[in-house]
Amino acid sequence: MNAIQVMWYCLNKLFRSLSALFFIIVLNFFLIRFSPGDPFIHEQSPSETVVKQMHRLYQLDQPWYVQCVHYLKKVVTWDFGPSLYYETCTVNEIIQEGLPISMILGISAMIVALFLGILGGILSSIRPLCWQGRLSALVSIVGTSVPSFLVASFLQYVFAVKLSWVPLSGWGSFSSALLPILSLAFPPAAFIARMIRANMIEVLEQEYIQSAYAKGLSTIQVIFKHALKNSMLPVISYLGPLTTSTFTGSFLVERIFNIPGLGKWMIHSILHRDYPIMVGITCTYGLILIINLLLVDCLYSLIDPRIELKSMSSRSRKFR
Repeated sequence: MNAIQVMWYCLNKLFRSLSALFFIIVLNFFLIRFSPGDPFIHEQSPSETVVKQMHRLYQLDQPWYVQCVHYLKKVVTWDFGPSLYYETCTVNEIIQEGLPISMILGISAMIVALFLGILGGILSSIRPLCWQGRLSALVSIVGTSVPSFLVASFLQYVFAVKLSWVPLSGWGSFSSALLPILSLAFPPAAFIARMIRANMIEVLEQEYIQSAYAKGLSTIQVIFKHALKNSMLPVISYLGPLTTSTFTGSFLVERIFNIPGLGKWMIHSILHRDYPIMVGITCTYGLILIINLLLVDCLYSLIDPRIELKSMSSRSRKFR
């Protein structure tokens, strides 16, 4: 493949990613603007005159298409303005404060999920019919069926309330971060273990694996040098959805453990209908996820170059 075809492939991927991001941003506007309720009407509602003045101040009294233009300008300049409920801070300040915490929590949970999932899949695939393999398969099924917030409540009750090994909530130390990370990591780790187990059992029956055993290689050498790489391809493709589920699942987990990340701010903005915070956090997460999908696509092509070459060669034949 020449350089022009490679450049066309990269530009096509970038265009699709930007189109998806634009769709997310526009859909976010309509979902927020046309949902019922008013951000300035609470339990102790102000007078109708005050509400109209607030609408005029934040340009909420204008037609929806004018609001959409102002909204897109804020997204392009990445200046979401002040919060409607927290008047002393802007949305950009809230994102700068909460994003690093959510990133640390999400990335740590992804690393733990990959480690536990790969390890569990390997252990259950080596001897799938013994009690270790059956137990690992049972844990994987349970893990994929239970959402992260239920896992968080269970871990809080056992390790924080009953055993008092770790703090019940909070952030800032290893002990306080342990339960939130495990809560987010357990469901995707169970799904990864099922994928690794299914692919590893199939790979271990291939002829080249039997040839490796015949050469005198140990089980550990066969697993990590030959079988694991071919079993990892579905896991690499799962990194995109894994990032999505981890970061969106952190909303409730951060709320349960009282972690000062973006999840806590997002829940507050939904309860108080704080439009600027909802817009800012949604656009931030959308940008992170689109970039992550691009990186996963490139990583998948590096691990198995035949996928990229096949797609580019089929595209080049269309232009002949």
